[in-house]
Amino acid sequence: MLTRCLLVLPIVWLATLAGVPHTPVGAEDKPKGDPPARAKDDKDRELHAVGIYEGYTKSEGKIHGGKAQVLVQRPGKKVTLVLTSYAPVTWEVAIDKDTIVEKVILGGYKRSAVKGLPEKVEVIEAFNGVKNAALPFYAYKFDTPNFRALVEALDGMTGRKLTSFTGVYGAKADDYIEVNQTQTDARLSIDYPVPVAAEKLPKLTFQAHHSAPGAMPHEVTRSFGEFTLTGPKTDTLLALPKDVSRITYDPVGKKYYGIHRHALGAIDMEKKKAVVIDTGLQVPEISWPADVTFDTKRERVLLATSGGGGYLYAYTPKTGKWEALAEKPAQVLAYHAKDDVIYGLKSDLGREGVAELQAINAQGAVVTAAKISGEFLPGVLNAGPGVSGLQLIPAGDKLVLLISPTERLGGSEVPLQKMAYTYLIDPKTGKAELAWKGKVGGK
Repeated sequence: MLTRCLLVLPIVWLATLAGVPHTPVGAEDKPKGDPPARAKDDKDRELHAVGIYEGYTKSEGKIHGGKAQVLVQRPGKKVTLVLTSYAPVTWEVAIDKDTIVEKVILGGYKRSAVKGLPEKVEVIEAFNGVKNAALPFYAYKFDTPNFRALVEALDGMTGRKLTSFTGVYGAKADDYIEVNQTQTDARLSIDYPVPVAAEKLPKLTFQAHHSAPGAMPHEVTRSFGEFTLTGPKTDTLLALPKDVSRITYDPVGKKYYGIHRHALGAIDMEKKKAVVIDTGLQVPEISWPADVTFDTKRERVLLATSGGGGYLYAYTPKTGKWEALAEKPAQVLAYHAKDDVIYGLKSDLGREGVAELQAINAQGAVVTAAKISGEFLPGVLNAGPGVSGLQLIPAGDKLVLLISPTERLGGSEVPLQKMAYTYLIDPKTGKAELAWKGKVGGK
C-alpha cells in the first residue's frame, strides 16, 4: 500500500520588499530584465502524457471499476497532463506541493474520469464517445502507430512538444505512475523523423507510383510519373486505369504490364484499359498480387503475390511462358539492371517495424538478406496482403524506398495516415536515410 505523504494544496507566496535603498542606475549598467512574460511562461510549461491499457480493479479487499494512480512531481513547472487508456479508468492524481497542474486532458478508447485535482484545474474530456473527441484512442508504447497519432493530436490541441511519455500495460494498486522528469527522445517531437539536409542528397529522377489516400479506409487514388527524392513531379503524373494498382514497363516491347485486380494484365496507359493475361495451368493460381517489376536482361515480367504465403512468378511475353520461381517471396520487388539482381523488401507482420532487404538471383533464390535500419515510424514498413504503399526503385548504386499512405495504421479509431516518405537505402547494408517527407491527399 502507499506510504507516501503528499501535499496536494496550492501555495501562494506573498513577499513585501521594504527598506531597500533606491540607487540610480546609469545607462551603461542597466540590469538585465526578466524575459518577456510569454517566453518565461512557455519555458515553465510542460506537456506530459501517461498511457495504459487498463487500470487495477481490486484494492484493500474490494472489487471496483478500473483505477490508476499518477504522481506529478515537477517543482516550479506548470503542467498539462494527458491521460489515456483503453479500458474505463478513474485516474487518481497526486501533485507535489511545488508543482502546478494547469490542465488535464482525458483521452482513450472508453470513458474516463479524474480525481484529486485542485478546484481551478481545467479538465478536458477528449475520449471516444464525447462530442468532438480529439483523443479517441490510447497508447502505452512508444513504437506504435497509436503513439504517433497521440503526438500529432496533441500538437494540434496544444501546439506543444511532449515533454515526457510514460506507458505501462496495467496500473497497479500499490504504486504510482510517476511523472517526475523530462525526456530527450526524438520520437516525442511532431517533426520526427527528420530528413537529411537537402544539399547532402544526390540529384535523382526516376519513375514511380503516386498514391493519394481518400477520406475512407482503403480509398486510394493511384497514378504514375516522374519523381525526385523530394517527391513527385505532379505535372508528369498519369492516372492509372480503373482497378490497376501497380505497373512496370518493358522497354524492348514498349509495353506496360501491371496488377489488375487479382491478375497480371497488359496495360494500355493511353486508352486506360487492361487486358488480363491468362496463366493457364502452368503455375499455381494467382492470389493477392503484391508487386510487379521487369527483368530487362531476360525480358520477362516478375510478379510477387502474398495470398497463402504467395509465389514469385515469371512471365515471358515473347513466349507466353509462366514459371513459379519461389514460395513466400518478398512483397515488394525491384529489378536492378546494373547489378542484374532482384531486390526485395520483406516485412514481418508478426514483429512490428521489422523488415529485411533481400538480394534475389534470376532463379528466385535469396542470396543475401539484411535488416533495414533507419528512423521509421511504426507500421509503415508493413506490406500486405496485396499491393501496399511500399515501392523499391533502383537508383545508381542505391535503392529508393517510397512509402505512401495507403493503409490505416493502428486501431480503427486512429486517424488515417497522410504522410509520404522517401528513403535512400544502401543495398549492401540495409541502412536507410530519410530524404524527404510530406503530407499528401485526403481530408
